[in-house]
Amino acid sequence: MSTIIRWGFATLFFGIIILSFALHPLPLLRTDAPAVHHIEDLAPGTDFARLQFIMDYGGGVIMPVKGGPDPEKGEKPTLPAIGYSYREMSMLGLPFFAYKEYGVGLYARGHDRIDFSPLNLDKLDVLEEVMGTKLTATRGYFFPFWMHIWGWLVLAIGIGWAWWEWRDAERRKDEAGII
Repeated sequence: MSTIIRWGFATLFFGIIILSFALHPLPLLRTDAPAVHHIEDLAPGTDFARLQFIMDYGGGVIMPVKGGPDPEKGEKPTLPAIGYSYREMSMLGLPFFAYKEYGVGLYARGHDRIDFSPLNLDKLDVLEEVMGTKLTATRGYFFPFWMHIWGWLVLAIGIGWAWWEWRDAERRKDEAGII
């Protein structure tokens, strides 16, 4: 039974780490990187010229990121959308914590940056007027923080595995009569 549990912990521990590298490409070193969680797209037919004025008025933020549309491959920057700006802390490719940076705002993803313009309630009202529709997902938005703390699960599994190994070694010493 002990061997089955030992291999179970090992498989779970290393399996999650391997999956994290494949599915959640974060650097191995400690990072505190900006990111934007997509909330909703803008309505079709939105006046993007007026929308650009809303993004520029009150100041926008440029967040450097890796990846995104590559102009050399003919890919265009994304159209503006509504998202939630946050920072994610990670280590060894595992996310451990995420916190609000600018909150809800308009963003457009370029090749090596995200143009982000925070939205307060007044700007949100103007944006709804420009779009001609209510932004129900944005007004009641709750950031899914649990998607950014699962690194603790891997740490807990590793600690559980170490504890199990220590306990098993102590049991074997007791059975053998070793002090």
